[in-house]
Amino acid sequence: MVIPNLDQVEADVQRLTLDHHRSELAVVESMLNAYLACFREIDSLTRTADNESEQVWLLLTNRSFNDLKWGFHLLTVGYNLQALTLIRSVYESWLVCMDCVTQPTTATLFLHGQDRMPSFARMARRLDQPLAEWWQDNYPEGTEGPYGFLSTFAHPRNRVANSMILSGSDTVRLGPHYEEWFFLVTCYYLTFASIRMAEFLARLLPSQESTSDLQTAVQDATTLIGNLTERAHHLLNEDTSVRESPN
Repeated sequence: MVIPNLDQVEADVQRLTLDHHRSELAVVESMLNAYLACFREIDSLTRTADNESEQVWLLLTNRSFNDLKWGFHLLTVGYNLQALTLIRSVYESWLVCMDCVTQPTTATLFLHGQDRMPSFARMARRLDQPLAEWWQDNYPEGTEGPYGFLSTFAHPRNRVANSMILSGSDTVRLGPHYEEWFFLVTCYYLTFASIRMAEFLARLLPSQESTSDLQTAVQDATTLIGNLTERAHHLLNEDTSVRESPN
């Protein structure tokens, strides 16, 4: 038996992914570059008792950047299931940041840990209604919210099993692999997560002028979200064996 070279297998998947999705990946990469530019603008944050929420935003946008960067890499080389697990953590970070906007005690608990943090379910209930509905499993009616959807990939559940079987066949997907449907879904949630966390980068920037590059990247990413959704639904209409599409 010939033992395959992992680097070569991943390079082959990456080449195939780039052949089909170079423009989409360029938009996501621009978002990541915008994050780095914002970090340079922010430079540092002096920690005081009066800016604990801002500290949380900076720490969690940095964590999210790392998750997004490696989620992006995994997407390009065909480890979509693992990318979705990282992307899920970005949505968690976003929820904590949102809670800190109206609940300063959450920031204190996050930074100092004197007591237990509120649950994600409790934080979600404290969001404004449209965001709460988006986050939870009732938006749009009869479908899952993003966190519930991503959580089913993070745990050994039926959707994990389905994700490892090629659409329309009984063939198990072994190792890194490119499949258009899985790319579209993963790229959708990765892009959406990058847009959500960018809200807190904008809050931390020293001036309005500093946000121009970030705003441009967010606009391009928002356009990409629409394109990805349209293509996913097109796949659904073409092939009833395709399992699901982004919410």
